[in-house]
Amino acid sequence: MDKGSKSTSRKRKVRTDRNHVIYLITCLVTGERYIGITAMPSRSVAYALKRRWQKHMHHAFTELRPYLLHEAFRTHGAENFTIELLEKVRGKADAHAREKVLIAELAPELNVECTSKKKTRASKGK
Repeated sequence: MDKGSKSTSRKRKVRTDRNHVIYLITCLVTGERYIGITAMPSRSVAYALKRRWQKHMHHAFTELRPYLLHEAFRTHGAENFTIELLEKVRGKADAHAREKVLIAELAPELNVECTSKKKTRASKGK
């Protein structure tokens, strides 16, 4: 191997302190809300939210996933939803813990953990 090339056998250290974005999606028609979390691969919150939004759209309109959020996108149209930053948290475990607290406090209607309607739908498939 020459001096200019890097060894491919070395593994990068996995970062455990990456920033995460906790976001809120709101339906402008019904007022229903969804709280989610995504890793922030760059320093831009706007970029992280844009990428997560694109993934939600793909899941809703291409994969036709049966989750309440994705059903709401198909029912009301993506143009009738907003996405906004709630918090930026460093560390995966801390971010997920904070997301659970926010879901418990705000009780968003489109999150699986907080409504019996969703639990009923989830149990039908079993």
